[in-house]
Amino acid sequence: PSERALCSARAAVLLYDEAQKLWVPAGGAGAGGGAPPPPSCVQLFHQPGSLSFRLVGRRLGPEQQV
Repeated sequence: PSERALCSARAAVLLYDEAQKLWVPAGGAGAGGGAPPPPSCVQLFHQPGSLSFRLVGRRLGPEQQV
């Protein structure tokens, strides 16, 4: 059996910065200095044969944002 997408969503992706003890945008700030980064498309995939899951995030380009 092949991998299949269980769900997909647009999201602001954040990483926890242990040194600063706060959440920061993945990939740094967006254009314009303090502007938030563009949204990402986040998908959850399932591989039944190996009982595994995979989370994939892709930053959306300006032409893909609505």
